[in-house]
Amino acid sequence: MASNAITTLVQMVESLPESAQEQVVEHLREYIEDLRDEREWELAFQKNASRLRTASRKVKQEIEAGNAQPMDEECLHRRRRLCRTGAGQNAPGHKPMESGRDDFDPRLVLDANRSFWWIFHSAEIARSSPTSEVGRLLMSNMHDGKCDLINPGLALAAAYIYFVYPKEMLLGQVDLTGVDVSCFQPSLQAQLLIRRLRNSLAHGRFRIDNDGRMTFEDIGTQGQDPFTTAVYWAAFGMFVQEYGRRAVRLFQKHTG
Repeated sequence: MASNAITTLVQMVESLPESAQEQVVEHLREYIEDLRDEREWELAFQKNASRLRTASRKVKQEIEAGNAQPMDEECLHRRRRLCRTGAGQNAPGHKPMESGRDDFDPRLVLDANRSFWWIFHSAEIARSSPTSEVGRLLMSNMHDGKCDLINPGLALAAAYIYFVYPKEMLLGQVDLTGVDVSCFQPSLQAQLLIRRLRNSLAHGRFRIDNDGRMTFEDIGTQGQDPFTTAVYWAAFGMFVQEYGRRAVRLFQKHTG
């Protein structure tokens, strides 16, 4: 039997024009999926909290004892080749995307998006429940609160995987209708702004000051058509997050 809250919600949605109803339903669907994912994440984290604490202590001990090994990049490359062999571009159900190059794999963007989601929810748990078992585990690895999980480096990492890796041909396929770009000073139309940001990131022409203000610079070929824009990193992070949601919806259509 439907609760009063559900009945009220249905009445509110029915009072809207049909086009608005579709938008509300889409937002509700995403919100409910987020809630389900969050619940599953919390249960999984709680179930493995003791193992994570043990692993964390072991890593710290190995670092202090000088036994930590540098990252084996060749091992990472082998893992990626194995992943491609097992579920690569010729695997059943895989739908290649026309990106202007042969090695673009949308699953890398989707994998990164999942990792960003975990980080966001970990940070939320650390802030809202710092004394809980999971919260204490997270806080113990945040340098006494001096290192937040959500930081300018994370925003730049997300921007790179969303803006730069897919290459320019795919940027125009992401629906940016209604995306707010007013946080950038000066700003441009959304698609054009992302192309200028992409160039800035790809060439390392960006900087951040002590106040958290990020400046991006893009210079056209032969030094023509220079462009510079500034934005505070928190607003930049929100902008990247919104773009990521839309890009992920596009890439999900092309994966099995």
